[in-house]
Amino acid sequence: MAVFNNCISEWRSQIMCLAIIGVVAYHWQINFETTAIPVLSRFLYMGYLGVDVFLICSGFGLVFSYPLHSLKDFYRRRYIKILPLFALFQVLKLALTYYLGDNFSFGDVLCRFSTLSLFLDTSHITEWYINMLVWLYLLFPLIYRFVSSCGIWSVLLTACVSLSILYGFTVGGIMASILLRLPVFVMGVYFGIHHDDIKRLWAVSIVGLAIAFAGNMSGFYSLFTLNEITTMYWAGPFMTVFFALVLSVAGCRAGFMESIGRHTLEIYLANILANDFCLYYVKEVAGNIQAQIFYFLLTILLSVAFMFINRLLQSFLRVKCC
Repeated sequence: MAVFNNCISEWRSQIMCLAIIGVVAYHWQINFETTAIPVLSRFLYMGYLGVDVFLICSGFGLVFSYPLHSLKDFYRRRYIKILPLFALFQVLKLALTYYLGDNFSFGDVLCRFSTLSLFLDTSHITEWYINMLVWLYLLFPLIYRFVSSCGIWSVLLTACVSLSILYGFTVGGIMASILLRLPVFVMGVYFGIHHDDIKRLWAVSIVGLAIAFAGNMSGFYSLFTLNEITTMYWAGPFMTVFFALVLSVAGCRAGFMESIGRHTLEIYLANILANDFCLYYVKEVAGNIQAQIFYFLLTILLSVAFMFINRLLQSFLRVKCC
């Protein structure tokens, strides 16, 4: 097993590449009903686990970054990477909203740019993952100490608290997804702290996979007025370790995979914007081949544009802030 030690950190960019492909495939399937073949449809539908792989990789990567910098520098480096592009994304999304004839108030704008929409209005927040990430970055020093002190119990405690909130307050929708995914992020931090113990990572991820399938097959999710996919979030840790193992064995060092993995933020936001545009502007989206082609072309074009803009923004801000 020693040959696979540190495989997640070594293949992190490639794992992120596979995750963003899964997310794009998921949005493609649920919005366009791309295939009537049940097996293929289910396979594409499982792409939502890409978000859980993101959370594992994010928590994992932060473990290595946090001890190397002061708290101020840690926050500055994290937020420079996401907030400027996120602000541009919100401007474009508001422009799209206005173009489509929907109204929005100053309060809506404030909530969107401050990420408070995550708590105050989740009815139309398709970019909820980035909002969640902003808050996880803010709370990371506390999460890191919690996981360092409690070990695997931190994951179980987080899961218990999340389920208690869901059951006690009947939370649904996006907020339910966020609460159920908090233990996944905590597990990513746990993976980062124990990155050199692959046996431990495999054991924990297999247990998570077993819990996911048991919850799905037993209908446990129905106790919380959730749908069946929510209990599968805990399969994300297993998928991360599995991807790392496969990539390690295959030695797949394709440069394009690493490049895509380093720009998942830009691709994710571009895909959300393309997805929203197709849903609200293109009529009769389901089964529309032209709309599907447009969806992918717009995702690619916006991704390239966001990569270029984000590079300029980061270069400018690093000079100004350093």
